[in-house]
Amino acid sequence: MNTSALFGRMQLQHLSRSKLLEFGDHLFVDHPVIDAQHRAIFGLGTNAYENWRDGGSLDVLRPALEQLTNLMHSHFSYEERVLGEIGYEDLKVHAAEHRTMRDELSSMHDQLHSFQEGQEIREGLLLAPGWSIMQFILRFTVGHVAHSDMGYNQALVASRKRASAAATRSVIKLSKGDRFRVEQPVAHKISCLSGSVWLTIAGRQQDINLKSGGTHVCRNAGALVIDAVDDSSFRFD
Repeated sequence: MNTSALFGRMQLQHLSRSKLLEFGDHLFVDHPVIDAQHRAIFGLGTNAYENWRDGGSLDVLRPALEQLTNLMHSHFSYEERVLGEIGYEDLKVHAAEHRTMRDELSSMHDQLHSFQEGQEIREGLLLAPGWSIMQFILRFTVGHVAHSDMGYNQALVASRKRASAAATRSVIKLSKGDRFRVEQPVAHKISCLSGSVWLTIAGRQQDINLKSGGTHVCRNAGALVIDAVDDSSFRFD
């Protein structure tokens, strides 16, 4: 396969050798699951190529490609779901790149299963299925991941900031002696983040003292009064 082939409009020959042969921080998109999937895909592809380079048979390479294909399909589906959840505006373009890679995996699968053991030449062309897999992995990591996937990194960060801001809005701070009242607290959760608060709930015989780290889910429909024993903060969800 042509090493100048494109995924995400990036040519392999423009990248340094060290970038091609290592999976490092330059390929992290700042999403733990997706980063772990990317690393696993790179590892599987590299191992398949090294087995072939060291004389591994087609019987070794074929199941390696099957494993790689299954992981790639799972990764594509997961990544598209994550991007859909955050409303990524370029999702359609991104999914189209995934379809291109799915098609290439299918072609490699067909090619690999058409070989006979020891066959390297067909129609005057040198065929090296192990190297074809490695070239695919390089285009996936340094082309698709390092370019297209980095395009959604900022969208992921922005989504986390929005979620954090929403969580912050539900954090309530009280000075010692202050009081907070909720008329219908049923099914809501109070989580004490700092200090100590005293909960009095209408219809409940015993009051509750929540200290930092403590939580309580209201089961009573009666009004809730929260008194700050100390300077305190709590989340009301």
